[in-house]
Amino acid sequence: DRYMVHNIFTAGCFGLFFIARTMKEFVESAEWDPHALKMLDTDWDRSFYPADGGHLERNWGYGGHTIGRHQHIWNFARETGGMGEVQAHYKRGLTRAYQFYAYTLDAKGVAPGFGDEGLGDLNKILDRALESGLFPKGTRRNLGVDTSKSYLMEGTRVAIMRNGNDVSSSYANVTYGEFAGWHSHMDLLSMNFRANGQLLLEEVPRFGPYEGPMDLLWRCDKAHNQLLVDGFHYDSRPFAGEDVHWHSDEHIDYFSACHRAHREVPINGHQPFLMSGD
Repeated sequence: DRYMVHNIFTAGCFGLFFIARTMKEFVESAEWDPHALKMLDTDWDRSFYPADGGHLERNWGYGGHTIGRHQHIWNFARETGGMGEVQAHYKRGLTRAYQFYAYTLDAKGVAPGFGDEGLGDLNKILDRALESGLFPKGTRRNLGVDTSKSYLMEGTRVAIMRNGNDVSSSYANVTYGEFAGWHSHMDLLSMNFRANGQLLLEEVPRFGPYEGPMDLLWRCDKAHNQLLVDGFHYDSRPFAGEDVHWHSDEHIDYFSACHRAHREVPINGHQPFLMSGD
C-alpha cells in the first residue's frame, strides 16, 4: 500500500497489474487492478521531476530502465482494457520522460555519465519513443526538441551545453543536483566534456557488479571530475548546487554554481570527529 520512489517498485506494481489483468479468477484481482494502476500512475508525479521529466534517481541508465517498463505497462494496458481515468496523465508523463533524453543526450546518443551510469549508447530510448505511438506520425528522433541548443534542466539539475547537434559539436554537462540515493555518487558539480567526436573529460563511474571490491571507492569524491580541497572531508549528500547562474545564447554558454560539501568536520549526529588524513 505504501508508494516508494524506486525503479524496482514499478516492477513489483507491474507484476501485480499483470496478474490482475491475466488471472481474473483470483478474488483479489478486482482490487489489485485499480490499486496497481494508481501506484504506477503516481510514479509520474513522485519519481520524475515535474519541471523537465528527468527521473529522481538522476541516472540516465536506471531512468531508462524505468521508462522501458512504463512503456511495457502502457502497451499491455492498451491491449487489455486501457487505463481509464489515468490514461491521459500517464501518456503525458511517459511523453515528457522520453523528451528529457532528447534534451540531454549528445549527438551520438550517449548519456551524461553521472552516478551509476557508464558510457552507454541510449539511442534505443529515442527509437522506443518513436515506436511507442505517443508522438505524432512523422516525428523525428529529436522528439520535437531543438537538439542544437543548450538547456538548464532545472528539475533534474543538470546543465547541458552544446554548440550544435552533429558528432563534431562541443558538448558539456554539469551536475548540480542533490544526492539521489544508492545510484548517486559524491560528484556534485562534476562535469563531462566531449568535442570533435572525442571524449575529452568524462565520468566513467560504473564498471562491473555492485559487489565488486572497487565499487565503493568508485563512488567517492576522488573518482570524479571535480575540484577538491586537500584535507577537507567531502560529503555532498545533504547539499545541492547553490547560487546557480546560467546564460546561453548563440555566442556563449555560461554556468556557475557553488556547494558546501567540503567540511573540516563531517556531520555525524552527536559524534563529531576529525579526519586523520587522506
